[in-house]
Amino acid sequence: MVVVCGAGIYTGREGLSACEVLPKRVYEKVTRLFAEDKGGLDGNDYLIHMRTANRAECAIYIDCMSPVSEADQRLMQIYITNVASAYDSILLNEEIANSQKEVIFTLGEVIETRSKESANHVKRVAEYSFLLANKCGLSEAEADLLRYASPMHDVGKIGIPDSILNKPGKLTDEEFRIMQNHTTMGYDILKGSQRPILQAAAIVAHEHHEKWYGRGYPRGLAGEDIHIYGRIVALADVFDALGSDRCYKAAWPIEKILALVREERGQHFDPALVDIFFDNLDDFLRIKRDIPDA
Repeated sequence: MVVVCGAGIYTGREGLSACEVLPKRVYEKVTRLFAEDKGGLDGNDYLIHMRTANRAECAIYIDCMSPVSEADQRLMQIYITNVASAYDSILLNEEIANSQKEVIFTLGEVIETRSKESANHVKRVAEYSFLLANKCGLSEAEADLLRYASPMHDVGKIGIPDSILNKPGKLTDEEFRIMQNHTTMGYDILKGSQRPILQAAAIVAHEHHEKWYGRGYPRGLAGEDIHIYGRIVALADVFDALGSDRCYKAAWPIEKILALVREERGQHFDPALVDIFFDNLDDFLRIKRDIPDA
């Protein structure tokens, strides 16, 4: 049993185990409540067992500081019924959000697999992006949003022919122009959604090939005109891609990758993000080590 919320002396104890928070006599009563489903007033302790429509089981415990009338008990029962309904809504919203995240990761992995790249590429890019977002001053919520949006950065590759996507050699100029279209294709696929994760994913898909000095694609944006999401994923994507085998190249050694990132500071990459990257290099290398190519 875990504390969901508390008031009075239980304020701030959310997330802790009930056996750590409750006095032993109260914990025993709550345990018995779950087993027997018999609540009500017991001395100064008022306990009610709830089983919500989604079959989540909860208990409300109130330490009553004064006598509780029958009318008060009826009011508390009404209140607790409403709590059960609200709790169901919270669980449902969490389930929807988790389903969205799972679908996004799965689709990102499918896209990478189609282009014969490691499915773990999107997982590493997600973790690199979260780390960069956290360190560059974005809120925890926004960093987490980018973590779950970044796997869709190459979703537009679904519209690129296999003959180009998996060509073992260098692309011709015409083939490269077609490959560049994956950024606008990805944006067009995602831009109509009102969901925050997919809105962020649309930005990432559109701008992760823009370059700090303005010579990227598809729009040739420069500097801070490139959304911070695009700047973050640009660095995360290149760092990871260079370290993995692809149909057109072998994986680079880490020393060569780091040298390129340094060279591209203020050119391809946001210089502030490159500084953050090197200040936290051990964390990036740990992610790379912990999520290897299958």
